[in-house]
Amino acid sequence: MSLYSVLPPIVFLVLAIVTLILMTRGKFARRIIFRILFFIAVNHRSYRRAIHRACERAGIECWSPNQLRHTAGTETTALFSLEAAKEFLGHASIKTTEQYYVAPLPELAAEVARKIG
Repeated sequence: MSLYSVLPPIVFLVLAIVTLILMTRGKFARRIIFRILFFIAVNHRSYRRAIHRACERAGIECWSPNQLRHTAGTETTALFSLEAAKEFLGHASIKTTEQYYVAPLPELAAEVARKIG
């Protein structure tokens, strides 16, 4: 087992920053550390914005990263169970999973309509 598989990447980043500070004695460290942290600071909003801009440039319909999560939750519910989707998505309550990830079942609705009339 290698060291890279045991320690999380943030540990290596911290070690690199500390080494940089020790080696440069603070001369260039602040500037370099700022640049490193600037490129690491990607959150869900900036990720979504980047996707929207890319979609607009490509001339396709915009989508958001949350749609991928919703699709995965809906598929998990359909293939396995609501409880499996709850665990997969990390929800604390089954009610959250029921609210957002239960897909409408048109086949079931059509069957009910046929039987009832």
